[in-house]
Amino acid sequence: MKSYIISIICVGVIGSIISLIAPEGEGGGLGKHVRLAVGCVLILTCVSPLGEVIEGIRGLDLSGLVPEINEGAVEEYESIFGESYGAAELSSLKEGVAEMLYERYGVAREDCEVRVIANKNGSGELELKRIFITLYGSAIWKDTGEIERYFGGLFDCEIVTAIG
Repeated sequence: MKSYIISIICVGVIGSIISLIAPEGEGGGLGKHVRLAVGCVLILTCVSPLGEVIEGIRGLDLSGLVPEINEGAVEEYESIFGESYGAAELSSLKEGVAEMLYERYGVAREDCEVRVIANKNGSGELELKRIFITLYGSAIWKDTGEIERYFGGLFDCEIVTAIG
């Protein structure tokens, strides 16, 4: 760093001396061109370390910074993600059924409980097997047969309603 600063100072001093010696003339004469050349040399001197920095970056070995992921880890990550995605999907399904019960049949959320049973099919997708709907409070007077037919048509799985 010390030599870099010394070289900038030297270029500046030498450039100033040369521009003072250069003859002025009409329209600035030769002095105008000398100051331009000195300015360019000074800029190149200031920028010269960038080339070394770029070469240093190109030579860096970054392979140790990014861990390699083997196939076993990929399968593990996929299974963890798939399980959490499936749990979120089932949770959203439960919330959706409870919301539809409220909108279609006027069943308050605190008057129902929805449970879902699903299995993974051969391609790893969730397949609904059964939806349990338990009704409480004033919701016990709702037509459970109608609820089973409606949701059975929507989800194409077994719907079981119970009074709790």
